This record gives sequence, C-alpha cells and structure tokens, in this order.
Amino acid sequence: MEWRTGDGLINWDKMIAHNSGINGQSDFLIGNAVNSHEWYGILSTYIRQIDNINLTLGVDSRYYLGHHYEEVDDLLGGQFHIDNKNINRPENTPLREGDKYNYNNDMQVLWNGLFAQAEIEFDRFTAFMSASASAQTVRRIDYFQYEVGNQKSDWVNFISWSIKGGANYNINDNHNVFANAGYFTRAPFVKFVFDGYTNDVIDDAQYEKVLTFEAGYGYRSRQLDAKLGLYRTEWRDQGLTQSFQGQSFSLLGLSSLHQGIEFEATYKPIKDLNIKAMASLGDWSYIDDVYFQEFDDAGNFIGEYNAYIKDVNVGNSAQITAAIGVDYSFFKGFKVGLDGNYFGRNFADFDPTNRTTVASSGVNAWQLPDAYLMDMNASYKFKISGLDTRIFGKVTNVFDTEYITDADDGVENNWQTSPVYYGFGRTFSLGMKVNF
Repeated sequence: MEWRTGDGLINWDKMIAHNSGINGQSDFLIGNAVNSHEWYGILSTYIRQIDNINLTLGVDSRYYLGHHYEEVDDLLGGQFHIDNKNINRPENTPLREGDKYNYNNDMQVLWNGLFAQAEIEFDRFTAFMSASASAQTVRRIDYFQYEVGNQKSDWVNFISWSIKGGANYNINDNHNVFANAGYFTRAPFVKFVFDGYTNDVIDDAQYEKVLTFEAGYGYRSRQLDAKLGLYRTEWRDQGLTQSFQGQSFSLLGLSSLHQGIEFEATYKPIKDLNIKAMASLGDWSYIDDVYFQEFDDAGNFIGEYNAYIKDVNVGNSAQITAAIGVDYSFFKGFKVGLDGNYFGRNFADFDPTNRTTVASSGVNAWQLPDAYLMDMNASYKFKISGLDTRIFGKVTNVFDTEYITDADDGVENNWQTSPVYYGFGRTFSLGMKVNF
C-alpha cells in the first residue's frame, strides 16, 4: 500500500484509516526522539601578572548525564502500539502515549581538566603559549537490551591534551605579521566508544588528533584595515555519523586536510561610506579511505564496509567564497546597505554505501553549481520618549535566485542522481528595537 500522496507527502489519512481498522493496534505512529541532558560542573581560574607576563591557570570539572529514548506521541487513530525491543517488559505489552519504545539508554561522562596560559607583551611583540590536559571517563546504561543488574557498561577512560602558541609583531603603526600553531588530541565522542548501539566497548577507539597552523599579514590605516592569511589544518581519526534515506552510518578513522588562503578588508573612503570585502580559497579533502558500520532506521546493525573516499572533497561547504558589502549613511541615523555573496567549489556529501568498491576510488563527489546572491538592508535610529530606538529591515536574495545549498552524492556522482536541498527564495524581515 502506498503511504504517500502523489506529491510525495506522507498520507496521514490513509495511515489513520489503516490503524483504525486493525483492532486498535497502531502500525503507524508519531514518536518523539528525546535527548535530555543534565550538566553539572565547576570552573575555577587563577590570574597573575608578573612583570610583562600574564599567567592564567585553571581547573575544569564536569559531570554529564544524557537520556536518550523514543516515546509515543500520537497513535494516529489507534489505541496502542506493540514494540518488543525492551527485553525487561512482557512481550506484546500495549504501549500508549508517553510510553518509551525502540530504545532507551543513558550516557554518563566524568571530566576533569587543567589548563594554563602565559602571555608576554613587549613594545611591538606579543606572544602566548597555552597547554591543557583532561581525564574523561564514560559509561553507557541500556535499559532495553540488557537485563536488570547487567545494564551498565564498564567505565572507559581517556586522557587527552593540547598545546597552542602564537605570536604577533607590529612592524610599525600600519603593518603587522602573525603566526599561530597548535596540536591537540580529543577523546572520541561517546557514540564512537561503544560498538554500534550496544554496551560493548570498542577496544581500539581512536583519539581525534588535530594539527593546525596559520600565518598572515595585516595592514591598518585611517581608511583601510586589511588582513591576509594562510591556514592548514590536518584532522585525523575523526568519528562521524551520517544518515541517508533511512539508513545511518558510523564512520571511524575519518581524516581530512583543510588548507587555503583568506582575505578580508574594510575601506572607508569618505565619512559616510563603508566598503567591506572578503575572499576565501580553500582545498578541503579526505586523506584516507575509511571504515564504516551501517544501521537501519531502528538502529539494527546491517554490516561493515570500507568506503573509498581518499582525495574526495569535503561536502556541503563552499570552498571558494567571496563577498562585498557597501553601506551608506544618507543622513543622521539612516543607513542603507547592499551585500553580494558568491559560493563556489561546493561538493555533495559522499554516501559511503556508493563507495564500497575499488572502482569508486579517486572519483570525486558531484560539484554543485556556483551561487550568486544579493541582499539589501536599511535601518533608522531615532528616539521615542528619550529612548534609543532602531527600525531595521532586510531583503534576502533580492533577485529570488534559485540555488542549491546542500546535496547528497548520487550513485553516479552527478546531478541526475544526487538529491539536493534548495536555498530560500526572496525573503523579507522587519523589526524594531527599543533600548530601555
């Protein structure tokens, strides 16, 4: 039976009619996926200045408890729902609104960290160095898949650390150069500590590791502020969860390289005119092939595979962007602005199930069409009964341009097979702010 309308929408009426005709049991329902989090912690900082050195020391302790479950919200014409995922509940127990089904688990995290930073400042030279270390302990509690008394996993321990440093040198009142670098390790997200949706601990859970560097040049004057920078960030052993068409995937050991050049400037040729510009040229791609696990929409394990993604570009992030904005104050309090934006070199997000054969090695994801957008804004400042007031309005996508923001890479890595997500058309907004 077709459960969607001719337009592809969910056919709620047909589902309600189906539920009403099978002795009260709801085969279809609306459920809520609940993620309820509790955080408790303490943060203490000690600051001391010794000559031209500013010293900061601190401690950071936290406790996190996350509740994750699905609950029945609407039985869609039925009287109860049957779900036998909870082995501690009698089989075929009728479930009604507010009852938990499908899964029910908690995650506990204990975190204790130390950090320190030293900043040194001379006439034209400033520099800093910082370091941190943290101990993290995690445990999973599953109320559905395990019997009472055996629902808690073992505690799993991680120790991560980071070190960062940077310096800036003012050549004179107009010119400066700077550089920053850092390396840090991070404990894997808790979803990648345990095997699938179980309490089984992954013995070789990997720390995420990031090595980053940037350097640049800046210029400042009464009319022009500008900055040019280079960056390179290598991110290794990242854990990532993706979802495509009712399936979910846990990817382990994902490594990527982000590098590029960025420019930004503000120019004020006359008192009432401001011109802003920016440009970013990047090259972001995956370094290695990756291993992943596949699950259905109910969390059941399907299989494990290798995905050939080496040299595939990182998806759904435009790697070439540019913008220019102009605003002009026609008279006191009234300002009008115009902003142009360009998004290019944007690739679809890879589907790991389409890349499990050697033939897909070296094949890039589909590249989305470039997008050019224009926005307008205006504002007026005045007083109401002595209170500072501002009326502001904005027109986004002035020319109602049709453009694609995100896409999932298709079977043939082209536009014909890739599902896409379009951006908003022309939109208007108007508001007023009064400062009391």
